[in-house]
Amino acid sequence: MGDIKIVTESFSLRVWGNFNPAILSHSFLKGIKAVADDVEVPEPIITPFASSLDYKGRGLKVIVDTDSLLVSHRADRPQVNEALGLARAYLEALGFTPTKSVSFNFCGRVEFPGEPDAASKFEARLLRDRGRVMSGLGVKRLRVAVQFTYNSGGFEVTLRLGPTTDSGLPFLLWQDKQLPDAREAALLLTEELGSARMLKACEAQLARLLKGGLGYA
Repeated sequence: MGDIKIVTESFSLRVWGNFNPAILSHSFLKGIKAVADDVEVPEPIITPFASSLDYKGRGLKVIVDTDSLLVSHRADRPQVNEALGLARAYLEALGFTPTKSVSFNFCGRVEFPGEPDAASKFEARLLRDRGRVMSGLGVKRLRVAVQFTYNSGGFEVTLRLGPTTDSGLPFLLWQDKQLPDAREAALLLTEELGSARMLKACEAQLARLLKGGLGYA
């Protein structure tokens, strides 16, 4: 396999805790030196439960709700330090605000220049040669998560399986459907036994995948 190229398109960090969305404003961030003096003044979006500022010229966005602080940066090359600096200044200014955890998220893609089928080959190798992957990572244990996207019953479905744990194989399943107006959405949600049938269909799809596609019997 030839060279690979890692393209990171966005970075975000989320701090979970107890926050007051009313505090977030451009003047507050400027006062605590969380943003530069020369940035454009964004139009704030404020609701009873969340506030956000979008510095579009810099690709920087801040969202605060009652449970978390989210700072993200999206650009050709995300400025991780800028996002980290803003979050750090925000937390320092709030000193005694209780927090629970923090997460860092990188989003992007892997490109294989000059080898159009390389992504499929890499996926196949990843699934069949765990030892080589572990050696490349320098680890003694590897847990693998896989994700599928497909259409079913008018919905676009995204299914993520794994990584495995001692208690089994976790899964997350999203169903998305475009609806023309609120009436259609209301009809879908209030249809008699609609949600029950949808749940059974999802469970049946997952069972078929595990028994057939993954060779589990």
